[in-house]
Amino acid sequence: MRETIAKGIFIKNLARWTLIFFCCVMALGRFAQFFAASTRVGEEIFWPGILILVGGVFALLVFSLTRVIKYVKCLRK
Repeated sequence: MRETIAKGIFIKNLARWTLIFFCCVMALGRFAQFFAASTRVGEEIFWPGILILVGGVFALLVFSLTRVIKYVKCLRK
């Protein structure tokens, strides 16, 4: 019974972190799209803000990827 509950929790956490991973990938794609559009138009870009925003999303992307790998390994046992 405990193993079934543990596997259910692992599946829930795997689904959550997978969703967060794909949201981060989509956010980085949108940042790239907005950056390309801004440079084409010639708008002034606030670089520190862009770097902090992209850095934070990229850090969350890497962390969520490690969580996905962890829960996949736990489910294989």
